[in-house]
Amino acid sequence: MKPFQSEKHISASETAQMLGISETSVKNWVRHGFIETAVNDKDNCFLEDDVISLRSRILSGDLKRLNSRANKSNSLKTFMPEELFETEEEKRSVSEISSFIMRHNVDVSSAMFFLSLNLLQRKGMLEGTSPEEILYSQDINIKKRKRLSETLLSWRDSLTAEVKPEFFEILKVRIPDHSNITGIIYQSILIEGDKSKLGMYYTPDKVVSEIIGRIASPDNTFLDPCCGTGQFLLAFSDITDNPENIYGIDIDPIAVNVAKINLFMKYSNADFNPKIFYADSLLDFNESILMDDMNRFSEFDCIATNPPWGSHFNKKELKYLKNYYPEILSGESFSYFLVKSLRMLKTGGVLSFVLPESILNVKIHSDIRKYIFNNYHISRIEQKKKIFKNVFSTAAVIDICNIESTEDVEIVNICDSYKIDNERFGRNSNFIFDINVDSADEKILGKVYSCPYLTLKENAIWALGVVTGNNSKYIQEEKNQWNEPVIKGKDVSSFRISDPDTFIKFEPHKFQQTADVSFYRSKEKLIYKYISNRLIFAYDKEQRITLNSANILIPQISGVDIKVIMALFNSELYQYIFQKKFSSVKVLRSHLEELPVPQLKEEQYNYILKLVKEIEAGSSIDDLNEYVYKIFKLKKSEIVHVKSRVK
Repeated sequence: MKPFQSEKHISASETAQMLGISETSVKNWVRHGFIETAVNDKDNCFLEDDVISLRSRILSGDLKRLNSRANKSNSLKTFMPEELFETEEEKRSVSEISSFIMRHNVDVSSAMFFLSLNLLQRKGMLEGTSPEEILYSQDINIKKRKRLSETLLSWRDSLTAEVKPEFFEILKVRIPDHSNITGIIYQSILIEGDKSKLGMYYTPDKVVSEIIGRIASPDNTFLDPCCGTGQFLLAFSDITDNPENIYGIDIDPIAVNVAKINLFMKYSNADFNPKIFYADSLLDFNESILMDDMNRFSEFDCIATNPPWGSHFNKKELKYLKNYYPEILSGESFSYFLVKSLRMLKTGGVLSFVLPESILNVKIHSDIRKYIFNNYHISRIEQKKKIFKNVFSTAAVIDICNIESTEDVEIVNICDSYKIDNERFGRNSNFIFDINVDSADEKILGKVYSCPYLTLKENAIWALGVVTGNNSKYIQEEKNQWNEPVIKGKDVSSFRISDPDTFIKFEPHKFQQTADVSFYRSKEKLIYKYISNRLIFAYDKEQRITLNSANILIPQISGVDIKVIMALFNSELYQYIFQKKFSSVKVLRSHLEELPVPQLKEEQYNYILKLVKEIEAGSSIDDLNEYVYKIFKLKKSEIVHVKSRVK
């Protein structure tokens, strides 16, 4: 039996809108048997219930072929948060509930309110008070549940949508058994843009439970400053009997109400006031309201959250943020949340944040790394593969203690675990948290950088490729008398540039961004791939133009031939250095300026040039790789280690 049953007929147009496809596709799906028209129907009308069922199967991934077709339209603007589901049945049920809510244009807050009443009634927490009484009585007085009554009354009175008959169907639906099922449904009906704007990518239960199990104890006071519908709060409630020690803040009023109901249901035998606040943790939140003593500044034993990543602020907000968080220059939302939360952490307390991996090494985040290193102790960093659907960044879970300590940092990456010296972060340029460098890597890198060397910093000309601002307008696929070949990143491989298959009429004044023309027309230059987790350099002496996926380097180290730089940077050892030091999918100037250019004898330079000539003629790069290892005096065991680590 389906959660909702309807004999209502809907048109082909309505069906197309609901499925996010064209009417032509609807007819094709009928022809292929994916959906049937109503019995004896000649006008392509469909049972609404059948369409809801089909849509739920598409969204839950059962029909991947149809999903690829539906996703070409903007109509299906929700996504099912698969990381939050434990079973296929649970996912399908949530999909059907979400489809019903959307199909009937049920106001989101109203839908969550009715779902909450459904859950409370099934749990016996309405104590004989009917949903109708809760909806229409002037006051709500649930027996022995004063605080729950007050919360429901406040939420009910905030609803602006007119109550429709369809709303009452939500009271009858079977809802899967999950501690945060209302939050999961809420997540599934929000459009992607709203989730991104609010930072509402909720964390999978497994990740949350791991964090709470690691940092929290039953008698702790716990805060989630971006609590959403309460994943972290619920996880902490699993280990404590005292709801008075649980605090949450969120900017989304619907999520706050859902989180409160979740805690009421968790502590179903207690009448308490959940300390979950509708407020902006960064911009307008006064910490003193968290404590009964208004003169006491809020301090917590443990704080954990998945803060918003990359939220946008207006000029007024940025002015406020710069004033109250002068440590942060980047304007990055998760950095502000880190500073705010660390200020509220007790001495000896522990904080754990789920963050994008970019916090570890991207230069713009050096401000928050410096703040953490100089004021707190990092106890653990764990890499997590993609854990949020539609968010492609690898995540990093960082545990920070409010103590002075010189203990090593525990590193848990995707392949291994080990400990590293915490002080190393302070010695790195831009306070990079180079967690992919274990003790063996550290020794090898130390050996490389102990040899006499120069760098390209202040010893090179750098130029970006052309940014046209409109490639479809300015890039052609055929050669003519006015245009010329233009090199893209995909045309560049180690030591070689493929014949370009695109062309450009070079008119710099028409483009969004170009380097000085003389750099493109240089007698000789190196071109390197910009988007890459490897160093890929090639030599150009034909004065060719490049697009911004292929950047330009013109070395100017006296006595060092340009092709020696190309050879070193393309070698296996330099791939290792780049990947270990920077762990980046972009090859940045700042990275290249840190690479060592060893000071060699003339015969060594000449031998490298000989090897380059052979490689350009078609020989393997193996002899060059071995010679570069020899330059830095690496042992056989060290070479084996390097080879095992290069991606």
